[in-house]
Amino acid sequence: MDSEYLRACFSYDDGVLRWKVSPSRPVLAGAIAGTAREGGYRAVKLRGKMYLTHRVIFAMHYGWWPTEVDHIDGNPKNNRVENLRAANKSQNQHNAHKRRNSRTPLKGVHWCVRDKRWIVSLQAERKKYLGGRYSCLGKAVRQAVNLRRQVHGEFARHA
Repeated sequence: MDSEYLRACFSYDDGVLRWKVSPSRPVLAGAIAGTAREGGYRAVKLRGKMYLTHRVIFAMHYGWWPTEVDHIDGNPKNNRVENLRAANKSQNQHNAHKRRNSRTPLKGVHWCVRDKRWIVSLQAERKKYLGGRYSCLGKAVRQAVNLRRQVHGEFARHA
């Protein structure tokens, strides 16, 4: 689906996608396009197929569909075009928030019961990186931040 067609169907205003034309009887032109989905994302049905709204906005503005579209600030409700960037699956995961059920203070840092030390490790593009073993949590956290910046670059998210 090309960007010309998308611009004919939708208007964009500061992260909000609106219908230019009425797609069906209950939905009017000017209405916010799409429905809310779990995780804070919105999706819109177009030509019988569902599309995530942030992907549509990216394609409208840049004229192509990347493998993944990453929210730079990690907020799936913030669909401003300045907050969207092309990414592959691995890069998108690097920018993910720390899981809620994590027992450690930072991504990439975990406690090794056997060694009684904090271990710093991460993965990128199917390659594992070991940042070392530390008895001090503060040193482990600093090393994890440095390692993540080196390996993940602009997609590094620490918490």
